[in-house]
Amino acid sequence: MQTAKLKLPVKKFHQINKLLGEILDFESENCALNLDYVHTEIIEDFRYEIKMQIPEEKPTETTYAFTTAVDAHQVTPLKLYEVRRCTDHGGGFLIKNDRRSEVYCIETGCSHLSSDQSENWNLITVTNK
Repeated sequence: MQTAKLKLPVKKFHQINKLLGEILDFESENCALNLDYVHTEIIEDFRYEIKMQIPEEKPTETTYAFTTAVDAHQVTPLKLYEVRRCTDHGGGFLIKNDRRSEVYCIETGCSHLSSDQSENWNLITVTNK
């Protein structure tokens, strides 16, 4: 038997699987689609195959920076700023400050937090599953 693999975004696999389930539920409750046993089995088989092909979703990690510095320039204390790492600038990171300007920061002694560079960023990484 010849088989094929579907290549779809994970979200589409879930949507198709849900739609097929809703079709089967509707038919079993209302008999409005006039599906016979063979058609129901085909839908069930297709639904099973789709479920088996749904790839494992990889967790995504997002890093945020926050500070407790009250006199920071264009930065609100305890607000989470999404971090974009910069490997080409010595390991710092970029954030969008309160004016929505992208600024380069360093974790320890960042001049955006205090003029004497005595304040630091706190970084937290959140894993979304």
